[in-house]
Amino acid sequence: MQLNGNRIIIWGAKDRGRVVLKVLRERLNIDAECFVDRDINLIDQQIDGIYVLSDVNFITKYNADDVLIIIGGYNPQNKEQITEFLEKNNFTGKLMDTYEFHHMYEIPVLLQREDKKVIDYESKIQQWFKSFLAEAHFWRDEVINPEGYYHNHYLARVDSSKEFECDRVKEFVKQDSVILDVGCGICSNYGKGWNGKQLSLIGVDPLAHIYNRLNQRAFSMGCTNGKMPDGIKFGMFEMLSYMIEKNSADIILIDNALDHCIDPISAILECLRVVKKYGVVSTFHHINEAYKAFYADMHQWNICSNEEGHLVVWNNESCIDINKLLGEYVEITTYVHENHVAEIPFGGLVCNIVKKKDIPDDFMDETKERLGMVINQVMLRISDPEFMLEYLEFYLHER
Repeated sequence: MQLNGNRIIIWGAKDRGRVVLKVLRERLNIDAECFVDRDINLIDQQIDGIYVLSDVNFITKYNADDVLIIIGGYNPQNKEQITEFLEKNNFTGKLMDTYEFHHMYEIPVLLQREDKKVIDYESKIQQWFKSFLAEAHFWRDEVINPEGYYHNHYLARVDSSKEFECDRVKEFVKQDSVILDVGCGICSNYGKGWNGKQLSLIGVDPLAHIYNRLNQRAFSMGCTNGKMPDGIKFGMFEMLSYMIEKNSADIILIDNALDHCIDPISAILECLRVVKKYGVVSTFHHINEAYKAFYADMHQWNICSNEEGHLVVWNNESCIDINKLLGEYVEITTYVHENHVAEIPFGGLVCNIVKKKDIPDDFMDETKERLGMVINQVMLRISDPEFMLEYLEFYLHER
């Protein structure tokens, strides 16, 4: 569906609708005529230079063939309600949902910056350290907490004796496979059972020490159905081969974690150094998670595939085609799960990166310099009374 030649209306004047307007103006040199919203606090107000109409006033003024509505929101139920309203009022124009706009107009423009790698590592470290307690709060309050939204999911995770199920790597799994679940969160989502025996599966996360403590507390309080979650090994993505032996893993699983990284390019490189030759680094990510979350907290990077099916990692400053960067060393396949729900509005991307040969140690290696930056940030946090009080409050609440 083409934007040119139509009068553009954005349905939804809050955060997402304003992002749509910004993309139209800054990326596509197109302006919208108005917002439409049902929030009485917004109606008849001016936002970003254009007025907000009620749905009734909109249909009276803009029911014409050359009107194109772009839905500025992710909720499928919202689209159903809008469609029902338009059909009831015999709307003759066109409707574009947020997914179509995102994939047809936003992503192709954003990915034109391909192969631009600008990472201010120090500022990313600062952002990461500012945000990691928010991540710990999420796992404690929404996952471990029996009244948390994801608690039932937690109960399914803590039973590591269940069968290992991961369709995207089933062709790679053998009885003696060493599997790392890197960036696993509170505990690995995967069971160790395999043909009546146990796989060697290890969860790895930079917040392992916090998560291990939370799991012990959850077990002691009877919040785990009597199952003690397996301990998690400490490891930072960007320095993984300094913490785990090189060429030691057959499979590395990464589930919706690269978007939290300080530098996902280095993270992928480090995982490839740890995995064996012809082993696989297999990822699943919510497409463009940071974009969806407005780059809040630890969500600093977007993962998607381009028109060629290449794995692309990007944000406002950087845009890297991983296939082009590492094509000499790996074989990469991607495919999209288009399960558009509120939590995964743009679908999910599966990517398997098979290692063909070793990544040289000096390939884009800045580990020593970056390690110094990390240690500096650790010491800064320890010396910051406000941070220490925040952590103490977290710890005391935990007890």
